[in-house]
Order: sequence, then C-alpha cells, then structure tokens
Amino acid sequence: MKKKVQPKMVYVILFLLTVFLVYGWRLGTGRVIHSDELSVIFAGQDMFSGDPFLKGWHLTTGVFLLPTIELACAVYTFGYSETLVYMVAGINYALMVFSGVWIVFLYARKWTVKKAYVYSIVVFLILLIPRSVTLLNAGTHVLSYAAAILAIFFTYYLSGIVTGVWVKAGWTFVLGLLSVTNSMFLYTACIPILLVGIVVSYENKKKHRLSGLLYYGVSSVILYAVFQKLWIGIRGEKLGAIDTVFASREDIWNQVVMGTCNILEIFGINFWEEKVFSVSTCRAGVGFVILLKLAYEIVQYIKQKEKRDREIVYLFLAVAAVNITAYVFSTVPAYSPDVNLIQPFLLGFTLAGILAWMHNEKEKKEKEEIKCNIVVVCSFLLFLLMFPAFTVRQPDNMGRRQAAEYLKDHGYQKGFASYWDAASVMYASKGELEIEPVICHNIVEVTEDTKLVAYRWMTKKEWEQQEGNFLIVDPESDMQYAINENTILQTFGQYEEKKQFGDITVYLWNENKKLQGY
Repeated sequence: MKKKVQPKMVYVILFLLTVFLVYGWRLGTGRVIHSDELSVIFAGQDMFSGDPFLKGWHLTTGVFLLPTIELACAVYTFGYSETLVYMVAGINYALMVFSGVWIVFLYARKWTVKKAYVYSIVVFLILLIPRSVTLLNAGTHVLSYAAAILAIFFTYYLSGIVTGVWVKAGWTFVLGLLSVTNSMFLYTACIPILLVGIVVSYENKKKHRLSGLLYYGVSSVILYAVFQKLWIGIRGEKLGAIDTVFASREDIWNQVVMGTCNILEIFGINFWEEKVFSVSTCRAGVGFVILLKLAYEIVQYIKQKEKRDREIVYLFLAVAAVNITAYVFSTVPAYSPDVNLIQPFLLGFTLAGILAWMHNEKEKKEKEEIKCNIVVVCSFLLFLLMFPAFTVRQPDNMGRRQAAEYLKDHGYQKGFASYWDAASVMYASKGELEIEPVICHNIVEVTEDTKLVAYRWMTKKEWEQQEGNFLIVDPESDMQYAINENTILQTFGQYEEKKQFGDITVYLWNENKKLQGY
C-alpha cells in the first residue's frame, strides 16, 4: 500500500520551487554582484588560512561571520562563480521566509485553526518579495534574520519546558555567540527576548514566577558584551569604521518620517509622486489593507485577557518594535536611509499579526473565514503588483568580467578601484588580482587638490601598502564619491592608457603607483 504524501511536505516542496523560480528569474535579469557580498568571501578565505579573528582586516560597522563562513565554504567547495553567489543569496532568503511560514503553520496546527494553510500562504506572499536589492545580497544580514526567527522559536520552546543546567547554558552560549557574529542578530533576537522576559515576568508577579525568557535574554546580552570585548581584545582594535550613536534632537523628526515611509514601503505602499491611477496606487491600496489588518489583529489580541502562547506573539512584536526604535533614534538612517535595515520590522510585524489573527479567529464561526480569504487575495495581488518591479533588469556584470580578463591577460596583478568595483573585479578574476579600494579624502568639499586615499572598509590591511599600475572605476556610480578624472590625475598623474569595458573604465600606467596615507 502506497503511503500518502503528507500535505505539509507538499507545501514545503511548492514553497522551495516557487522561491527558486523567483531567484532563477532574478538571476536571469543580471543583478550586479557588488563588493559588499564579495568582500566577505576574501575575508572568509583569510579566516580559514590562519587569521580566524581577521586581525589583518579593516571591517565595517561590525562583522558578518555567518555569511562570511558560508560563502567562503561555498567558494572553497565549488570554486569562483557568480551563479554560486546568486544561489547562496537565494537559499538565505528562502530560509528566512520558510522559517516564518513553518512557525505559523506549526501554531496553526497546535491551536487547531481551521484552514491553517491559508495563514501560511499569507505569510509566504507577504515575505517573499524583497523590497530592496540589498535583501538579495548574500553577504549581509539575511542569514542572521533567518537565524533570529528560529532562535526566537527555540528559545520560547526551551523556556516553557524543564531543562537541565547544561542545556540552558549551552543554548545561552549559542545565542551570545550568534549575536557577536552579526549585530542584527542582537537586535532581532537577544534584545527582544530580554524585553519580553521582563514584560512576562511583570505579568506573572502575582504568581512570584520569573519568565524563562528573562534568563535567556539577560544571559545572552551579557555573553554578547563579553564575546565582543574578547573579540576586540584579540584583534587589538574596534570592529568598525563607523560608531552607531543616538541621533541628535534636531534629526529625530526627520527620522520618524523616514522610518514611517520605509515601513509603508516594505508593505508595498509607495505611491509618492506617482499618478493617482497607476500600478503604484493599486499596490499601495492592497498594501494598506494588509498592514491595517495585521495592526487590527494585534490590538485585538492584546486586549484579550486569556491568551495562549502569548510570549511567541510578544516576541515577534518586540522584533518589530526594537527595529523601528533603533532605526529612528540612532544615526543609522544617515548612512542607510533605504528599507534595507528595516526589514526586521516586516518580519516581526507580519509574524506577530498572523499569529494574533489565528488566535483571534480560532473560536469564531466558519463564516468569519471569508475575511481571511479577502486578505489572501490582497496578499496575492501585492505579490503580482510588486513582481514586475522586483524583476526589473539591472546592469549586468559583463564589464567587470571583461576588465578582469583583460588585466590578467596583459600581466597586471595589483591595482586600485572604487569600493563597489574592487572586490567584484577580484572575484571575477578568480582571486588572481589584488585590488585596493579607494575613496576621496574630502568628499564634502572637493577642490582641485582633492586626492584618492585607501578606503578602510572591509579591506585587507596589507593592500594599503601595495603598489599598483591600474585603477578601475564606474563613472556613473562613482561621481557621487568625487572619484573623477581630476582626482585621479591629482593622485597618480597622467595615465598612459584608458580602456572601457561596458560601464567600467580602467586607467593604466606603465609604472607602479602608491597611495598616500588615509
């Protein structure tokens, strides 16, 4: 007798097929692979080659150890390939979406919610479309977001059962270690766990019982601070080039507006300066329905006195609250004003809203499920309306590949490039070229004396001392950083030759040149 295929397995297969279809489509449109995601590959290779703490590197505002290790292992196993980077990005995003869908389906089954699969479909459709190209980046926060969703679930599970001391200590160690590998894990997992632990312990004060979440939250944050000190102590310097601090009072209102607009945008509500009757307006309409529905269900859930599994809803709501608060009251919007770093709000708010909605509906009559189907339709419409923008053709990587091949074929080995082209051309050369990123020493007030200097941002320290005889720039994107022909001549003198490869310009000299100090 043949075994029946479990419905859950069908959903999993359909989910994975759809995600990889989307990423295959996106891969075919030729998204530019840039230095943010490729720099971590070279850093990861150095980690495995005897520099585990990356002492020989200038890092960014923090570390991205999870994707660094992941990408370095992938390249070590399969070799240099642009397709490999696209696939890793696709897998990471698929893992993030699947984690949310799995948790919703799990609690729908646990609460015996009618038509539980419908809620999973809603989560899937809302989270599937990335609102920023950066979310397709294999080397930044997406893997940490997926890890945070799963960590929240397992922490809640462990806090509700009797476990030994070693289990608690071990899981706390994992949370602390993950948080120090990427600061976004701290804000999307450890701090929400700590805050909900405090709230639930306060709610339980009459029972004189502290929440298990409080233990995991406090311990993981303390371990984060300890691991951070150890990491910095071993490296001998701070992690990043930019310190995140509180915003000034004068900037708060502007950042509240920016944060609000970004929240609307991640739900497809972006109709600014568009025609009244347009696709953007339609997208905004269905996005509003979804956003308001989720907000309504969260409010209704909070009003209830008896709430099953309230901590899991609180945890995802805390993810959204911590993310928007940190975004508005810090200097983050100054160097990341787009929707990139506000993605955890979409994750937390959507999951909290769907879980609250399921809990609110589980006792109601079957006719109430019509409301659920309406939002399913809206979610599907949002998916369709945002899909064309998602698949808009981007410039391809052909220019970088051609530049790398030309330089290798003509015996060039070391040189310089703007940040966005340095690691990408190195990767296209399969690691045979060594390229130091450059930037202007004074971008704000560019004068005739403005020169290029080494850019200490996700780069290897020894590259600063190297001499090179070529410079790679992308004039269209580098103009905003004042990397133009005048600053190039001021730094290196008259070039012997200039080559054009697609959007990429390569300046060549017969003798080696060296950058001035930073």
